[in-house]
Amino acid sequence: MKRRMQITLMLTVVLVIASSLSTAEIFTVELTEFTGPWVDQGQTKEASFDFGVSFIDIYSVRIELTGTSTLGSAHGNGIQVPEDEWIDVPPQVQLYMDAGEGFASAGMGLLESSFVVEEPFVRHLGATWDFLLDGTDDVSLNFYWGSFIPEWPYIIVTDPAADISEAYLIVDGVVPEPATILLLSIGFIGVRRATRRR
Repeated sequence: MKRRMQITLMLTVVLVIASSLSTAEIFTVELTEFTGPWVDQGQTKEASFDFGVSFIDIYSVRIELTGTSTLGSAHGNGIQVPEDEWIDVPPQVQLYMDAGEGFASAGMGLLESSFVVEEPFVRHLGATWDFLLDGTDDVSLNFYWGSFIPEWPYIIVTDPAADISEAYLIVDGVVPEPATILLLSIGFIGVRRATRRR
C-alpha cells in the first residue's frame, strides 16, 4: 500500500513538472490543394495536412485564405422580389473537418476583390480537438453562392468566382518540449521498475 502511494506521488510529480515545461505555440501548414481558380457552384476539394508535431492540447484552429474574387450578379425572381431589383452575389466558402464524433466547420464570404480572410473553426455535435492531437487529418473546402439557399428569391445572371493564391491552416496548441518527453520517459521507467520490485 505504501509503495503504491509512492508510485502515485512520483507519477503525479512527473506529470506536473512535464506540463509546466510544455509551451503553447502557433503552428501553420500550407494547403496547396485549395489554391487556384474556383468557378463552379458546389466545387469541392480536399486537402491532407501534417503539422509534423503531436499536440498535448489545442486551443483553437483557424483558416486563412488570400486571393482575388469577382462578384456575381442576380435580379429578383418576380415573385418574392421584383425583377428589376439587382444585387451583387459574393462567392462563399465552407470548410469542414470530420472529428469522428461531431465535426468542425468554418464559413466566410469573399467580399473584397482582393481578400485576406481568417476564420476560426467552430466545433459541432460534441466535437473536441482530440482528432487533431497527432497533427494530421483532412479538411475539405466547398465553393458556393446564395442560390444554394432554399427558396432563394433571386435569379443568378453572372456567376461569382474566386482565385485563391494562398491557403493556411493555423493551430494554436501546446506541444511537449524535448525535456518534457525525457522527463516523462524517466518517470515511466521509474514507475515500471518500482512495480516490478513488488
